[in-house]
Amino acid sequence: MSKTPEPSIPYGPKIWWRPVPLGRNELVKSQGTTIGPLLTGFSLAATASLITTTNKPPLAESAIVLFSLTIAVLLLGIQYAVATLNYGAPPNDRLAFNPRATRSRQELDGERQVQFIDSAVAELYGRRSSVCISLGMIFFLGALILLLVPKTWSLGRIVAITVTVAAELIQCIGLFGGLATGAKRLSWISRVGRFVFPLRRDVMQRPDVAPPELDDMGIAAVFGDDLAP
Repeated sequence: MSKTPEPSIPYGPKIWWRPVPLGRNELVKSQGTTIGPLLTGFSLAATASLITTTNKPPLAESAIVLFSLTIAVLLLGIQYAVATLNYGAPPNDRLAFNPRATRSRQELDGERQVQFIDSAVAELYGRRSSVCISLGMIFFLGALILLLVPKTWSLGRIVAITVTVAAELIQCIGLFGGLATGAKRLSWISRVGRFVFPLRRDVMQRPDVAPPELDDMGIAAVFGDDLAP
């Protein structure tokens, strides 16, 4: 009996470089324009407040260090995100700025070559941006934990620290689980990380992810009436 092959995503020959997953550049954009600036601004305000105040929390100096690390890596992550968007222009934009590529095979091949090169660079920048943003969130949560440590403990502080520590662990597992995917000694971290943040490979074996066969109406909706049986 032959072994059933694992399901794969059936793409034809590449016309354009395709990000994997397809929304990767949008993710980097949201990280670099929303999450990064928001946490950077808060960290700057918190650092300035801790430096100038006289009534400091017990672990304020350590928190200042982590907030400074947060600002540094988040600013770098924002720069990487901007570079990702700079190189990751989609194909429709390239064809809009060079309409001759829609009529000339030579022009089209030239645009495809540039798009492949730019997209490879964008992928490198995107990965670095994601790592920097994740590290920034880890440092930020670590600083928040230090700020929550009181001189006198109470139930509210214990609950707040417990929740923040749990969020910190989730962030660490998500980051280091992805980085440890190829390391056998750290495979358990990768498994836990993929449980917290599932990937495409984690659902490919499920029967419900196989799309049903298109009927005549679906084919006509995608390709037009000319290709419908």
